[in-house]
Amino acid sequence: MAFQFLEDPVNQSTPKDSSHVRHAHLAIALHTFVALDHMRVFVPLLKTRRHIMPLATLTRGSVEAFGKANYVLSAESARDLIRRHLGLKIHELVSRVVNS
Repeated sequence: MAFQFLEDPVNQSTPKDSSHVRHAHLAIALHTFVALDHMRVFVPLLKTRRHIMPLATLTRGSVEAFGKANYVLSAESARDLIRRHLGLKIHELVSRVVNS
């Protein structure tokens, strides 16, 4: 459904021949890649059958990344897709400022 949003009139071009919906698509792909990368490291650690802290960290990171991808993907309109994508970006920037 997210690809149908490329044709929506809300989807405005950016100065570098891209669009806001395309940026959201890239973010979805990035979040999914990050989650899969966490899982790639997680599985070998699970096979050790030891309870170590990285398991919790990797689990949380993977769930958060998949959750972000799912949140943006579950948008019902192009406007909502862009709003969700930008909302996540703003939240990340605010978190960095607050925690620095």
